[in-house]
Amino acid sequence: MITAVLPVCILVAVAIFLLIVAWKAPPDLVRRAGLRFSSAAARERYRLYLWLLGREQEVDPEMILGLRAIAAGAAVLAGAVVWPASLPLAALFLGAGGLLYILPGKYLERKEEQRLKDLRREFPSMVTLLKVFTRAGDLYQAMRVVRGGVRGELKRQLDILAAELEVFPLHEALDNLAKRAGYGPLANLVGVVLMAIQTGADVEEVLDTFARHAYDERVNEIRRRIKVQSILMAVIPAVMSLSLLLLLCFPCMLA
Repeated sequence: MITAVLPVCILVAVAIFLLIVAWKAPPDLVRRAGLRFSSAAARERYRLYLWLLGREQEVDPEMILGLRAIAAGAAVLAGAVVWPASLPLAALFLGAGGLLYILPGKYLERKEEQRLKDLRREFPSMVTLLKVFTRAGDLYQAMRVVRGGVRGELKRQLDILAAELEVFPLHEALDNLAKRAGYGPLANLVGVVLMAIQTGADVEEVLDTFARHAYDERVNEIRRRIKVQSILMAVIPAVMSLSLLLLLCFPCMLA
């Protein structure tokens, strides 16, 4: 019994050691692995996600891809090493390798979805406040003040805008905001506001129109969500009832 268990324990120890080596690898090695075992498209996609999240200065996409490649490769290698001694343990390591390869990209995609959802939630409030503050003063001061009335990702974007207004002209700072946020309605608002400034149109009227559209879209989104939830609440009990009926009746039919 001991002679059968000992090789498995040794192989598990080797596998865990490989994973620790992957995690503690030198930064240069990790970066080279990221460049070697990833495509240019994957690196650009990760860099875009990090830029949209405002983390491009903190995290290097090559480091993420390198850690992904080394950790997933080490897990797969560990699974191959363990395979002759224990098939379930090998499957566990191979599955871990697949998860380690997929999770970084899925995590960044999820964070981007949450960021856009946060922008959608706060955008109607921002447009309304911007309209109100524009009536009391000019657009330049309104863009600086409105950030106090919003939260989350939109507040972060407006904080950056306030800092850029100290350095750049209004039109350039707004253009940077539209590119940096990556949110269609906000980019459209910036474009229309800049056109209104250039043509001398009434900015307040433009903001009033955008506020109505933004709130209409938000209300429609909430209505769609409620409709989907009501459908699910009707379907789920029916499915559960059918499943319970099959569980109760099927054994009786077999008998």
